[in-house]
Amino acid sequence: MRSYRVEERYGLVWVCVGDPTLGVLPFPEADDPNLRKVICGPYDVACSGPRIVENFLDMAHFAFVHAGILGDPARTKVRDYRVAPWSDAGGSRGVSATQCFAWQPQTNSLAHGGSEVEYTYRVVRPLTAILNKVPEAQRGFREAISIHVQPIEEEASRVWMIMAMTNFQQTEEDLRAFQDRIFLQDRPILEAQQPRRLPLGQGAELPVRSDAMSLAYRKHLRELGLRYGVIT
Repeated sequence: MRSYRVEERYGLVWVCVGDPTLGVLPFPEADDPNLRKVICGPYDVACSGPRIVENFLDMAHFAFVHAGILGDPARTKVRDYRVAPWSDAGGSRGVSATQCFAWQPQTNSLAHGGSEVEYTYRVVRPLTAILNKVPEAQRGFREAISIHVQPIEEEASRVWMIMAMTNFQQTEEDLRAFQDRIFLQDRPILEAQQPRRLPLGQGAELPVRSDAMSLAYRKHLRELGLRYGVIT
């Protein structure tokens, strides 16, 4: 009988089907005792894992897919932001985006009225990314959301999300309902994308200026030599 390395972290069970070269991904916000943690999902999606992560990193869709919540159709412009390599002391490496700003009508389930929101993103594994968001209108509020994609097949995925936040007022059911609403708006868009696997070749799809993080993510996957769920 074959055995596998298994570890429970952040409320999920992680399995390595090969020989591990790194530990479980770093998510320090989930270890912060001052933040409340809530697990959301799973969400099943008929598309590849990299497509899902790329959508998570994209701010340009807020105004169109999440109108009235995370975006406003009258404010579609995405300001320039900074993209850079990311790494940590444990040997993990990926890409990050900082100085990201968006105006949102309801940035979280506690919000009453719109706010300018600062985002930071980091990709810490090929199929895991973490965002942090700080709304200007809610002094002291902060939130981190991680996305973890479990490949079922090359073009079918299961998604888990973990929220770590200063919202201790609402029930877990209310918090999950808000996140469910957001993700279920994304799912039909993800499933309509063709091809369902993410093209990594330069020039395979036409990028625009706001796609800087998407381009960095695709370049990172090429450098890693990823072959599953992508088109090379």
